[in-house]
Amino acid sequence: MASSEAAIHEIVAAAAEPYLAAVVAQLVADGVPAAGSSIPPDPSPDDFDGEADGSIDIPDGFTTRHYGPDLEELGLWWNSVSGWRVHTQYIPAEPRPGDGRQWMGAGLLPPPARVSAFLATMMVDYTMSGSPERPFYRRQGDKVPELLERLRVYGQAAPPAQP
Repeated sequence: MASSEAAIHEIVAAAAEPYLAAVVAQLVADGVPAAGSSIPPDPSPDDFDGEADGSIDIPDGFTTRHYGPDLEELGLWWNSVSGWRVHTQYIPAEPRPGDGRQWMGAGLLPPPARVSAFLATMMVDYTMSGSPERPFYRRQGDKVPELLERLRVYGQAAPPAQP
């Protein structure tokens, strides 16, 4: 990743942290024991993950109660290009309804209550919400100031540490 791309990643990731924290707070208020969020460094030089790709930490025991013991992974993810998605993976890795990625498709920054409702609907019936078709609301590196302005509503994160 070029140094300018790394700098943009750090800025977008820092600005997105309060938004993800607001989603975590909403999930907890709605009874989902979300334990926090994280936005790992983006080692990807392509457009797939955008400038930031963050996840919400949901305990395995909670998701297993809803999806069964064959659920290997359930993730609630947000990225700066395509918005929210739920990702599931089962063992054994045979195709089944609800396996894979389902995209929320409600814009790049839907309100936290809407994200929580999306997850709740997915947990009741995976076929009732979302789409396997990935939306693209912007291109990586495009309209970054506008994205930062929209994220500012959720609070200002601490600036990234300087090397």
